[in-house]
Amino acid sequence: MQRLQERHLTVNSKKCQFRMSQLEFMGHVLSKNGIGAAQSKIEAVENTRRPTNAAEVRSFLGLVNYCGRFIPNLATTSEPLRRLTRQSCKWTWGSEQETAFVELKRQLASSHVMAYFKQDAETHVVVDASPVGLGAILSQKQGDGTHKPVYYASRALSDVERRYSQTEREALAIVWACEKFHVFLYGKDFVLITDHKPLETIYSPKSKPPARIERWALRLQPYCFKVVYKPGPQNAADSLSRLTVNQPVKKGTMEDHVYWVTQHAVPHAFTPQQMEELSAADPTLVALQSCIKTGDWSKCEPVYRTVKSELSTVGKIVLRGSRIVIPQAARRQTLMLAHEGHQGIVKTKQRLRTKVWWPGIDREAEELVRSCHACQINSPTSQEVPTTRTELPAKP
Repeated sequence: MQRLQERHLTVNSKKCQFRMSQLEFMGHVLSKNGIGAAQSKIEAVENTRRPTNAAEVRSFLGLVNYCGRFIPNLATTSEPLRRLTRQSCKWTWGSEQETAFVELKRQLASSHVMAYFKQDAETHVVVDASPVGLGAILSQKQGDGTHKPVYYASRALSDVERRYSQTEREALAIVWACEKFHVFLYGKDFVLITDHKPLETIYSPKSKPPARIERWALRLQPYCFKVVYKPGPQNAADSLSRLTVNQPVKKGTMEDHVYWVTQHAVPHAFTPQQMEELSAADPTLVALQSCIKTGDWSKCEPVYRTVKSELSTVGKIVLRGSRIVIPQAARRQTLMLAHEGHQGIVKTKQRLRTKVWWPGIDREAEELVRSCHACQINSPTSQEVPTTRTELPAKP
C-alpha cells in the first residue's frame, strides 16, 4: 500500500486480494517459493480415465503438456502414448502404455516448483542433443548460491534433423534453446553450457564451420553469451534431449541447403544422385561419415582429423564447409571439368576451391595442368631468347 501511495496509484478493492500466501492464475500457482502447477490441473489429470482411442490420447497428452514445463522427464514417459497417435500405428493398449499413463499422473502430482525469473540474477542455459531430440534448462542463481530451474524444455528431432552429425545437432540445440527462451535472454548476458567440446570454439571468428552451422551462428548474433563445456554426466539437459516432446518443427533448412549444394557445389557433370552413389561406394568416405556421426575420430585418417570441426554430411555426401568432399572415383573427372577450356594452374585451382575439396587437391591440379598435352602445345613458351652478338658496322 505504501508503494502504491508513493507512486500515486489507485486500485479497485473489489478486484484485489490482499494477504494471500499463494494465488492461482491460469492453471498455475504463484507463491513466494516460485511457480507450480495448479491443483485443479493435477486433479484433472489424476481423474482422467484410461483412453480408448487416439483422439482421447491426444486430449490427455494436451492436458499433461500444459504443465510440461514442470516435468523434466515428460517425453520419455509419454513416448508409448505418443506412439498411439501416429496414423501408421495400430491401436494397441498394452502394459507399456498403462505404465506410462500411471507414471504421468504420478509425476505431475509430484511436479517441481520453478523459480521466478529475475532480470539481475546470473543465468545459465544448459543444452544437449541426442540422436532423437533436443533438451534445454533455463536456470538462475539463487540467494543461497544454488541454481534453481526456471524452465524445462525439450523437443523431438524431425526425420531430416536426425540425419545431422552430432556437432550439427548440438549446434542446433543452442540455437533452438536461445530462441525458445528469447523473452528471458534477449539483451542479457548468460552462460551457455554444453557437453560437446567443439562448440566452445566453433563459433569463434577464426573458425570456419559448415554452411549450416554458419547460418545458425548468424541467428545467435542478437544474444550475448559465453559457451562453457561440461561433460555429459554433469549436464542436466543430457536427459531432456532423450526425453523429447513431439512438437511441429519448421521445415526448410535442410531442403534449402540441399538445393544450394545441388546448384553450387556439385560439378555440372555430376548429379547429386551420382555423387551420393560414388560417396557410398568409397570406403574412406563411408568411414569418415561414421566418424562424423559418432564423434569417434581415433580411426580416422590424420588429414581429415585436422579439419573435423568443418566436416558435416548431407545425405550420403560429405561436406567441408560448403564444399563437397569428392570420392576417389570422381576426382580425375572433377579435375578435367575444372580444367575445361585449358585454364592455367591458378584459374583451375580457383574453380576447384569454390566447390570441392579432398586431400592433396592443389598438388593434383598442378600436376594435371602441367601434364596437359594441349596446354603444352598451345601455350606460349616462357623460355628467354638467348642473347646474340651485335655485329659492329664496318664503316661510319
